Amino acid sequence: MPYSVELLDTVAECDAVLSKFELEKEDLEFRKTQVARLKKSYKINSTEIAAELIAVNAEITSLTAMVATLPEGERKEKAITELERAKLNKRVLTTRQQGFGSVALLERELELNMAESQLANVTAAITEVAARKAAL
Repeated sequence: MPYSVELLDTVAECDAVLSKFELEKEDLEFRKTQVARLKKSYKINSTEIAAELIAVNAEITSLTAMVATLPEGERKEKAITELERAKLNKRVLTTRQQGFGSVALLERELELNMAESQLANVTAAITEVAARKAAL
């Protein structure tokens, strides 16, 4: 996208714009690094949480079948308690998945792509302003 650099009439104006854009570029590069590291961490968490959810779902299925077949008594009460614990664990993992799992990973990927796009735009603007400065 071409920028209206022809409106810059002096080298001083160009220097002011370049200074501001360079700071913006540094901020974006820093943000890009931050988000890239978050993405890596979220990817690891996403995989771990998904594996834990598979195990918990299998445990819930097994305990549900066990509770259905056990006669009333202490063993059945213990199995019911274990089933409730597994269901709670599933809720905790599901909440973690929303905050640090695949959903959050996709959000970090979007954020990274946006930072990269903004960085490319700022770099293009810097190039155009520098060319205008050289032409003055």
